[in-house]
Amino acid sequence: MTVPCKGELKVMVLNINAGHNEELMEQCRMLKEYAQYVARVRGYAGSMKLEEAVRRAIRECITEGILTDFLRKNRAEVEMVSILEYDKEYEEKKLR
Repeated sequence: MTVPCKGELKVMVLNINAGHNEELMEQCRMLKEYAQYVARVRGYAGSMKLEEAVRRAIRECITEGILTDFLRKNRAEVEMVSILEYDKEYEEKKLR
């Protein structure tokens, strides 16, 4: 979707959630793997504490070759950011 903003800016928004924009995902492996990681966190967060869901998703992704190098090198930061971002997203949805 392209949205004009006072004639100065056009923005294209793409849905990068798992199951969307498959052609783009096939062209960018890192983006596809990120979407897979996020989908796992969201799926697990429905049945366990968020911290546990994030850690489980990270462990599984590393084991299955999804974002392996990045997650190994940045595990603590990924955990922290994932938890903070997911909580923020959840709180914003509740406010709407």
